[in-house]
Amino acid sequence: MDDVLIIPIGQRHVIVNVEWLKTQPFIQQHDARIFRWLTGLEDHPSMKPNPQPLEERFTHFFNHFDISRNEWMTFVRWVQAPSQFTDRYECTRLTEICLKMGIFVEVCPAAKTGNYNPTSPETDCRNLYQWEVSTRGMAPEDGWSVTVHTGQVPGMFYYRRISPPSL
Repeated sequence: MDDVLIIPIGQRHVIVNVEWLKTQPFIQQHDARIFRWLTGLEDHPSMKPNPQPLEERFTHFFNHFDISRNEWMTFVRWVQAPSQFTDRYECTRLTEICLKMGIFVEVCPAAKTGNYNPTSPETDCRNLYQWEVSTRGMAPEDGWSVTVHTGQVPGMFYYRRISPPSL
């Protein structure tokens, strides 16, 4: 399988880095499974495998779902650096793009409240934090802070700290 695909969209082309997409935590989330099925990154579990090459499947995805080059580039930019998306209009547009591509998640909760304060790994859609679950506590001097009870074992809480920047 090729790592990078060049997909024609009308008179222009889009570059799709397949291996990079597969390694992105957001793409692996449950809410992005339809995107993985539509693009061919993953076969649907209850259907027979699609024999088409990945390039044809991505071409079909872009053409039949009317994904523009600009929409794809906006989506990739968000996957790379979600914290850059703070503008209400841009977040609304990105949500529409994601829905069009089969990704059913609120991509910018900060657009509604003005603050980004996830309390569990599931609500950290920007992947800005490292998360731990503990009954013993985590050291504040190491950057950890408690958020909420996990709802599982008594005394078990989510702890978070800001992830170091990736290079």
